[in-house]
Amino acid sequence: MLRLRAQGGRIAYLAAAGLEHRRAGSDARLRALSRAEYRRGRAARRNDARKAATPPLRRELRDLAGAGWHTARRRCPLGITMVAHAAGRLTETIVR
Repeated sequence: MLRLRAQGGRIAYLAAAGLEHRRAGSDARLRALSRAEYRRGRAARRNDARKAATPPLRRELRDLAGAGWHTARRRCPLGITMVAHAAGRLTETIVR
């Protein structure tokens, strides 16, 4: 959106807009989903930094631990992607 605005584009809100996203084959496997979520976590942290709203390192660590605990305690496959997202955020915190 920032690039679009910078080039003179306009952004409009459409309340009734929808999006259907389907994954198939190897793209729907847990490994691919986790990799995508890791990248989203890194991007989310960079976006927070751009807005000057980054949580401290201890918060990122707590979120990672919480996602790990949820995964183990609930035996939740979705928890693995939560861990990947938190790990991406933590990586971006440490690297930057």
